[in-house]
Amino acid sequence: MAVDPKLAERVREGVGSLELCIAGATVRVTASLGAARATPRFATPDEVLDAADRALYTAKRQGRDQTRIVDDRRG
Repeated sequence: MAVDPKLAERVREGVGSLELCIAGATVRVTASLGAARATPRFATPDEVLDAADRALYTAKRQGRDQTRIVDDRRG
C-alpha cells in the first residue's frame, strides 16, 4: 500500500485550520508530517519508523508546516 500524499496534505491542512483558545488567546496550529511505508528497503517496523522520522525532520528543516514522504525509488 502506497502512502497517499493527498491524504497526508489533507491531514496537515486540517490541523492548520484549527484555532485553539489558550488562556484567552487564539493560537493557530501547524503541523509537519513525515511518512514512509514498508518496502524491501524498509522491511521492519523500526526501519519504516526511522524513514518516516527522517522525512519529518526534513520537513521541519525546510520550513515547517510541510509534508515529506519517503520515495523508496529515489533511495
